[in-house]
Amino acid sequence: MRDDRMRVDIRPNGEIITTKKEWLPDNSRKITVRYQWDGTPVPNGGHNTGEFVEFKNDIKFEFYDSSNGNDVGEIYCKNIFAFNYHTTFEPNEETMPCLVLDVSSSKLEKDDVRLTFEKMNYSFYFSDSPAIPKSDEYYLFKIQGGPIDVSILCQQVEVKRV
Repeated sequence: MRDDRMRVDIRPNGEIITTKKEWLPDNSRKITVRYQWDGTPVPNGGHNTGEFVEFKNDIKFEFYDSSNGNDVGEIYCKNIFAFNYHTTFEPNEETMPCLVLDVSSSKLEKDDVRLTFEKMNYSFYFSDSPAIPKSDEYYLFKIQGGPIDVSILCQQVEVKRV
């Protein structure tokens, strides 16, 4: 996790919510503050940033050979439900590209879906249970490397050119 302890959630409708726990001025307790894409707090304690992911909640990862720079392949995560990103990059340090040690994808069995949403700290609840988006299939996609750890819960994982 970065020093700034920012958390980025993507709502089922694609809205990007960036938050950070901060102490009140009197240090009585921590509150969650929402931030814009540029790192400034959402005005007047607002809840919506107005930022949305493009391509209907999809993300594309491109992989390159570190020895020669050749394109190795692409992996698409489609219809993202939850996205966790942790890094040890320092502020103002170039954050990408980085060394990737392991990439994995697994289709979740019905009994594992709720548990995976809970483990990823899915933040939308209804009656003390995660409000799990409806889908026929759920996949857990992970990237692990030296300075990076990414976990994505999505509807489909598509591998191209690996």
